[in-house]
Amino acid sequence: YLQLQYQVPRPMPLYQRHVELYRKRLQDERKPHAAAIYDSENKGDPSAESWNEFFFDDTDDRREIYLQEADIDFGAMSNVGGVGDYRSITVVNRTDVKYTAMFMVPPDNYVDQPEGAGEIELTTLGPVLRPLETCWKIFPEKADILPHSSTQFKVAFRPVYGNAYYAQALELFAYPKSQRNFRLVTDENFVPSHCVRPVCSGNTFPASMEAFTPKLRVPTTRINFPPCTVNDKAYQVVEMFNDADTPMRYQFDADQLGIYMV
Repeated sequence: YLQLQYQVPRPMPLYQRHVELYRKRLQDERKPHAAAIYDSENKGDPSAESWNEFFFDDTDDRREIYLQEADIDFGAMSNVGGVGDYRSITVVNRTDVKYTAMFMVPPDNYVDQPEGAGEIELTTLGPVLRPLETCWKIFPEKADILPHSSTQFKVAFRPVYGNAYYAQALELFAYPKSQRNFRLVTDENFVPSHCVRPVCSGNTFPASMEAFTPKLRVPTTRINFPPCTVNDKAYQVVEMFNDADTPMRYQFDADQLGIYMV
């Protein structure tokens, strides 16, 4: 184990000071992402910056790395155990440097794992992590994204059980290609990895079968916002409860006037 451990490429250790220095550089360079978070008229609210950042979803084109689509729905699939259809996930790099992007797919608890899965295996090409089996297959698992460009990944849905609903958040981590090794990084130029999370879903129920009725419960239908200055933002929280025994998909219609955003 120790022999394998020393041969695995070691990334730069990430500390809180690296994150703070990176955020400071983004503010000094007036990057759109940082400006939208920290330029707030409501300076008296210490939570304003946290709220602003919370409302940046993974498809916001002001991010350094963002997705063109974050909700991947495969719908009903009757070919259990087959190859299945593919969907595309497009990752955009709006920075001035090349990034390396790689997917981390959580293993499925209901899929039998082969012997040795999740362990490091020493090969002639170096140490290789043997992947864990999952219903979601990504091709390729790792790719480079050129500056101000985009790369497409293919995701396949390969369910193993019929009459089941599947949903999984996939994690994509992207880091500058120049920081592939800890020897190439200093505290002053370290860029923490970006993480975006496309959500994939699908089911293996017959297409004509309507077995589920949504059971959504919202405690209140009236939302009162606190006072807010002109051209700034105020936030409020709404709780939604799913009282059914299966996942429920929902979608909010966009405000045509652009005043409210969910």
